[in-house]
Amino acid sequence: MNPKMVLALVPTGGRERPNNTPVTSGAVLVVILLLALGGCLTTTPIHKMEEDVHASTDLAVNTQQIRVRMRALVEPLSAVIVTNADRIRETAPNRDVQREALLFKIQAVPALREALFRPDPFNAILDSWVLTQQMSDYFETGRGRTALGDAAPKAVAVCRFLASHIEEVAASMTFSGDVADIGDFARKWAADHPIRDSIAGRESTVSLVTETQLQETFSTTQVAGSLVVTTDDLIRRLDVYSDQLLHEARWQAELFAMDLGRIYKMEETLLLAEQAVESAAVATATANRLLPQLEAALAAAESAPDLMASERVAAIAALVQEVDRSLDFVREERVAALAQLTREREAAMMALRQGIEKESLRLTADMERISQKVVEQAFIRGVQLTAGALIAAFIGLFVLLLAARRLFGNTGRGAP
Repeated sequence: MNPKMVLALVPTGGRERPNNTPVTSGAVLVVILLLALGGCLTTTPIHKMEEDVHASTDLAVNTQQIRVRMRALVEPLSAVIVTNADRIRETAPNRDVQREALLFKIQAVPALREALFRPDPFNAILDSWVLTQQMSDYFETGRGRTALGDAAPKAVAVCRFLASHIEEVAASMTFSGDVADIGDFARKWAADHPIRDSIAGRESTVSLVTETQLQETFSTTQVAGSLVVTTDDLIRRLDVYSDQLLHEARWQAELFAMDLGRIYKMEETLLLAEQAVESAAVATATANRLLPQLEAALAAAESAPDLMASERVAAIAALVQEVDRSLDFVREERVAALAQLTREREAAMMALRQGIEKESLRLTADMERISQKVVEQAFIRGVQLTAGALIAAFIGLFVLLLAARRLFGNTGRGAP
């Protein structure tokens, strides 16, 4: 029964109905008892499996059981992604591959969580299956293969393992155990809508969901059962968010630390951190829209903004601390470089001074040797000239004596 119709039957201040017939409290009590015994009827939107994908008659479980089963896969499948991404990062040959491995879990874990928490349980199966196939193609033939290099086959193996696990879970929910048609549909959708740049920007199968506008009649007990499952689903989602949010904040801090040496990508890193915060804010807003109906879950939802605010403050403080450390490191390196330059300049000036002194001493020695050689040559030339002059004088004197002897000898013989 529509709640407005029930409220219309309740007397307000003794007013009369439109036909002027007074409504007594006894009549109202009888009506309410009859409704309680007969079971009020209400309408609730339902989710049905698309017959084009898989026959609904093959289902062995109901919608609520599928929802609970898919929610239970969030933590174990996320742990598989985180563990293998860390292994790839530990064995990565360079920082670029390490960064891509970190991005793998930063983007894949929220995407998988979002797919498994789809409101429509059938779409949760299909979208999570499509996500694993899209990631497998991304690391096998897309940009992820170039980004991870030799580690890309490891990421492909992880994605295929997730796909096979989801296939096993889907098969366990059917009578036949054959879900090949769903797998073919998921692979075709993934091939037609591949991941272009990043896992976070992938196209989901939400556009395929046909939210039927028809209404199915449920009894109050069935509605209460659905409300219990919805409450458990919401609490489960809050628990997963509160656990994974801390890890995602730490991963974002690690990503920022890796990008400190690459300043030109700083805006991209801040954008990723902002997207993570926005995702958490959207999740909190979604929970807040559901929590007014669930008083028990309201306290947990109210604490979520404070938790995110404190994590954001801590993340900003960590960023400021890392920037300060980087500036101090640059300052120390500059001082050390200037000191080393000063020492090298002093050493060069000392070597130059010593070289000039050696050259000056060598030049002085050369000048002394040249002067001594010139003096010696001049002395030797003077001795040679003096000896020559003496010899010439001696020869002249000798000739003169011979001439005088011959002259005086001839004169003596001619006298009578």
